[in-house]
Order: sequence, then C-alpha cells, then structure tokens
Amino acid sequence: CLFLVNKTHLGIQTLKEIKGYQNSSLCLFLLGLGYEHFAQHEVAMKYYEYALAIDSEIQDAHTKLGIYNTNLSKWKASEINFSEAIRINPRALEVYKLRGVARFYLTDFDGAIKDFNEFLKYDSLNDEALKSRAISYLKIGEYHRGAIDCIKSATCHSEIRTFAEFITPLVASGDTTQALSILNTYQARGYKPEILFYQLDLLIS
Repeated sequence: CLFLVNKTHLGIQTLKEIKGYQNSSLCLFLLGLGYEHFAQHEVAMKYYEYALAIDSEIQDAHTKLGIYNTNLSKWKASEINFSEAIRINPRALEVYKLRGVARFYLTDFDGAIKDFNEFLKYDSLNDEALKSRAISYLKIGEYHRGAIDCIKSATCHSEIRTFAEFITPLVASGDTTQALSILNTYQARGYKPEILFYQLDLLIS
C-alpha cells in the first residue's frame, strides 16, 4: 500500500522490519520493486534473484531480470529469463517480443520470427516487432515476407535503403521476377513508382 501512495522509501523500511522477510518470496520481490523505483537496478535484481530462489514461479521477476540483462546486452541470459516467464504464463504476449529481440541478437532468426509472430497476433502493427521480423526475414533469405513487414512498419518502410537491401540479393542471384514482385508490392502500398523503378534499374544495371 505504501508503494501505491508513493511512499516507496517507507515501504522498503516496513518490509525489512517484517520478521523473517528474508524467507518470503513476496517480501523479497516487493523489495526489488522498491529499489527499482529508485533506479538502484543492481540491488533490485539481487532481490528478484533472492525471490526466485525461494519461488521460481514468479513470472514478473523472470521478466524483470530479462529486461535487465537485455539492457546489459546479455542476450543468452535474457533469453533464458524470458523463456521462464513464458513457461509460467504462455499468454504473456509482450514477453514474446522481448525474447524475439534476444533471439535476434543471438542470430537465432527462425526463433526470433516465431516469437514476433506470437506477439504480432496481439499487436499486429507494432513497429518494433514488424521491423525486427522484417530484418530477420532478410537474414534468412525470405525477402518478400521481409519487404511486406517493412512496408507495414512505421519507420522501416520510410527508408528507401531498406528497399534496396531486400532487392539487391535477388537481383544478384538473377531472380528479377521476385525482385519485381517486391517492387510491385511497394508500389501498391503508395510508393512513388519513379523512385522504385530508378532504384531497381540501378541494381539490375
């Protein structure tokens, strides 16, 4: 209750005055929240770890550890944290996006795409997920799917450079049919034809 009325410092003090708080996963988790409120992230993470050592089924503690490890670019650790959160609650859709990002940086592009797929069922126009899935498709050679995602993305589709990234490998391999198919997809979504054909002409020549 003290946390809810913005008396976090008093809340932390009160929790530590509870007899046996060190053996209560709830108290330890709440202490983590309290220290996180004051941006004492390392201390907060320790309390989340203490809480999980007592009760490994606290989804939010796994998620918060995953976010912390993501901020430190500890991608494997964050993937493990997020996987535990999803194990506990398979409907924690936001966590799929977070794990997708971790898997992307681990170069597990197929795994990343699966996670982004799950998240995009919940938020089909999420820019970060669309852009990340587009690049994941690009990495595994699914250029047309990547181009479609890129068009849907609010930021990715504004970059003509991205169009070239999808088209170039196809032209280089001689697959101009698919390259033109992607161009037509872009054109159908409102791109200026002269810009797109100019770009494709440069690539083919």
